[in-house]
Amino acid sequence: ASEWTAPDGNTYPLITFKTFKHGSYQETWNGYKAWQDLAENTTIPKAYQPKKPNPAHKDKADKERAAKIKRFSAFKAVFNELPKVTDTGDIGGYLSGKGFSVADIPNSLDLRRGSHQRGLFVAYPLHNSQGQTVGYQLLYDTPFTDYSGKPRNKDFIFYPDTKNGSHAWLGTPSQHCEFIGEGEGLATCLTAWLATGNPIAVCLDADNIGKVHAELSKTYTNLLPLADNDVKADGGNVGVFSAIKAARGGVVAYPILDGQKVDFDDLRLIKGLEEVARQIAENRLVVPNNLLDYYKLLATYAPIEQLPKILATACFFATKKIITVNDLRIHAKALFALRPRHTSIKAIVKQLKKYLKKQINLISRENSIT
Repeated sequence: ASEWTAPDGNTYPLITFKTFKHGSYQETWNGYKAWQDLAENTTIPKAYQPKKPNPAHKDKADKERAAKIKRFSAFKAVFNELPKVTDTGDIGGYLSGKGFSVADIPNSLDLRRGSHQRGLFVAYPLHNSQGQTVGYQLLYDTPFTDYSGKPRNKDFIFYPDTKNGSHAWLGTPSQHCEFIGEGEGLATCLTAWLATGNPIAVCLDADNIGKVHAELSKTYTNLLPLADNDVKADGGNVGVFSAIKAARGGVVAYPILDGQKVDFDDLRLIKGLEEVARQIAENRLVVPNNLLDYYKLLATYAPIEQLPKILATACFFATKKIITVNDLRIHAKALFALRPRHTSIKAIVKQLKKYLKKQINLISRENSIT
């Protein structure tokens, strides 16, 4: 064996093979020629090249971010100069239309009165878990038409990427309170605060309750999500579902009104504050910490578009409990009964068998290794 330097400057092996019989036959293998033959007859995959960022997209994103920062900073300066709401005439059409007065607004909510091109509004700041102001909600006296052509009476102004987990306080949170409520809209949260006297975090929407809960749970253990009861004919209920999702191992309160879609503020307008206080105290769901029971409860209220994923996850955890064929039947029937109109025994059994097969294969591999 020897080496040979090719015209390309690289060194390739030369290996001579010789026989001692049949006339001492010999043949030399040339590494350079072998490489050329391989290159000519083989499609060699190109090395992975990460996609280069599109400068135009980055430029657009940078401009959008800069515009949001400019809008936030400009409104923050305006807000700091606005007068605080001091009498009921200044409370604005949104809140006064729901029967609230200035006496119902806690000192912890910095509610201010202003106007601009969209009309008269009241606004209040939103904070992150460190207490920094990251946004504002504006509530207009009369609806305006947004950029999509739809009328609405609410708007938000946020510093970029800070909406998740942002909230406003009604009252002062404390570990010593009976509970710290977490609700969606301002009206619902004001109702809960007036009915119970406990501090309430205004979380803005159902999805954000979970994000706020995740941050507050680092400090407080007495959290109580206050769900909107968004009952639908298909069995889905995004308000209760989101609250359950946030509060694994905890408790959720929710309102009831003759099977109708209702939040705690709707309940106040129809039944009064005493009924709100009673239902917050009595209408509660204990959210299991056990993962199978937790996902079974989620499946009971899951919006229809999220139901397949939630049921599949429940099936996964159910397989941990299945030892016999009878166990399989029992769990399949129990999971099917959660939402019988939107699944089938056959689909549930198929999902269970899929996870059981994976589980058996995993155990087999582990046994073969040991």
